[in-house]
Amino acid sequence: MTNIGGSKPGAWMLYKYIDFGTGEKWFTKAVVNYAGVTSDCPNARALVHLDALDGPVIADIGIPPNGSTWAAYTNGAGIISDPCVSGVHDIYIELQGTGKHVANIHSFLFQYEYTTDDDFYLMGQGADLTPTVTESGGTLTVRASIRNNSGTEREASVIAAVYAQDGRLAAVDTKTLAVPDDRRLAAETITLDTSALGGGYSVKVFAWGGGDRAPLCAAAVQ
Repeated sequence: MTNIGGSKPGAWMLYKYIDFGTGEKWFTKAVVNYAGVTSDCPNARALVHLDALDGPVIADIGIPPNGSTWAAYTNGAGIISDPCVSGVHDIYIELQGTGKHVANIHSFLFQYEYTTDDDFYLMGQGADLTPTVTESGGTLTVRASIRNNSGTEREASVIAAVYAQDGRLAAVDTKTLAVPDDRRLAAETITLDTSALGGGYSVKVFAWGGGDRAPLCAAAVQ
């Protein structure tokens, strides 16, 4: 199964045992990757409940219809209202709307949205914070840097993921790096046959703490 399809207002999904860790700098945003047909999905949204379907709402995600086909996927995001949620919880995603359907749901994730005020974050090869992506001869190269301002050496697992135009995961690569204080190290390169992507792709790069596996930062390239 590549998505949750045919959803109607009132439908819900349950994700069990989601680890929010210590809370601080773990997650600031909830993201849904979805497709919605304009004529069928007015006023669509996803409510993120903590521990029960009628539990507190920690994120309200607008997922407005995005076209005339169920195959065109995009992201909707909502800010987590309580950034200090910690520990392990069950997460209920409640779908709402006033139409026949709500959306086709491809994936759901939590992210930490980093800023340059953080002590550990991803950067591009230039002055911006966006990883660079180049394509040549069937090879897709993803490069980013990690800036460590924490005052001590940090270990990070860097994950680069490439998604096809319809939202399918096409390739993923991971590398663990030791990052000295105030240094920039290149993230890993991923290689794949770009002809299999059908003419379009998106790339996401994530960094996780090498010891505690806490999410450190993430960036996306369309």
